[in-house]
Amino acid sequence: MMIRFVCVPLQNIPEGYDIESAKKLIHEKIAFKSMVEIHQDDDAKHFLKLCGPDTMINTFVVNFRDNEDVQQANKLQVALSDALNIFVGTDARRVPLIVMQSGLDAKKHGEGLKYFKEKAGLRKDDTDLNVMVNTCMNPWQWNETISNIGDLFRLIVLNCIGRIKDSVVNHRFILSASSDDKAEDESIFIEYMTESDIPERQYQVSAKVEADSYADKRALRSYIDDCTEKGMPVLFETVTPTFDDSDDNVPNLYNIFHRKDWDQKIKMKLLNHSEEDIVTVRVLDIPRYQRLDMSSTVTYPDRQKYFIYGDSTRTIMSHVMSKLPDFQHTVTLSRRPHSLTQIMLELGVVAEVKGVDGSPIEINGEMRQPFQRSCYEISFTGELYTTIHTSVNVEGTVLFNAITPATTA
Repeated sequence: MMIRFVCVPLQNIPEGYDIESAKKLIHEKIAFKSMVEIHQDDDAKHFLKLCGPDTMINTFVVNFRDNEDVQQANKLQVALSDALNIFVGTDARRVPLIVMQSGLDAKKHGEGLKYFKEKAGLRKDDTDLNVMVNTCMNPWQWNETISNIGDLFRLIVLNCIGRIKDSVVNHRFILSASSDDKAEDESIFIEYMTESDIPERQYQVSAKVEADSYADKRALRSYIDDCTEKGMPVLFETVTPTFDDSDDNVPNLYNIFHRKDWDQKIKMKLLNHSEEDIVTVRVLDIPRYQRLDMSSTVTYPDRQKYFIYGDSTRTIMSHVMSKLPDFQHTVTLSRRPHSLTQIMLELGVVAEVKGVDGSPIEINGEMRQPFQRSCYEISFTGELYTTIHTSVNVEGTVLFNAITPATTA
């Protein structure tokens, strides 16, 4: 299912322009232009003069496409604010953008607010409206980071829509890296097992978790050892906690991983255990949480992209899915790639694999995994926005699954 949303600015287009002429001017004379080029262009300067301070601080609402309910739109702004701000206990490394939230009082703003609600596709009622407030330190920024910020914001919106819209279903994970006995680290890394059948399972998630109690740690270690001895994958399935349907934060995938309402503790069924025992794990970190973008504008990249993450003793590389059909592919690496710093590894980086075409490989109608050897050249954006070229050595395969578009009845 394609998820549609709109971003509607509070400020009107300057007088003398309509939406199409304004877009054309911005695209041709402002976007990706240097400060010198803008200063030398009278049309661009005139347009920006009319915009005034709105070029620095701009207010907007993100709304579900075809949604008229103000309360639903308000919930989405709250979810975005939670994802785009740093609070006490928040891991600041996992807040890639900061956008503030504010509110417009219906009584104080009167007809003006009703006009804006109509522009945003909302009912012109007397409900207060939450809005997002973006503060731009440099409105003339023209380099490639603009596109990256736009892509990142879109990803965050899709994730937050999932927080609001997703119902509660069970989810499966596979062990991507076991605990390190030598380092006395009892944490493990797990990968989400993506499915395309329903929106609730159209995600890619890489997480670091740890068993919550001594008994759970023993049960988990025994399960991993047993699966390893039998040559079976170490699979887990979430167990749905008791919850109230009227709660705004039901235990869907987003909330059990991110929200304090559920203490970020997840009950997991040990699927390949004869007794199907249940253990409770604590979420330590979420290097990647990404909803698949089902938009028709999504295309395959020129070269395959993989997300590399881990810690001081474990390095995992997991395919970044794009357009469906695609594939889920996770491998372990023999070591941290040269020039990939420990900080960047823990944050996680998206790397491009040289010599591996971005489209899936199909042979006789069957999708095949793209790695035919153990060593590959990669490139990624490192610290200080530098492009790093290095290599990876694949140690073992964790998972390979073909992911096809959901079939409709």
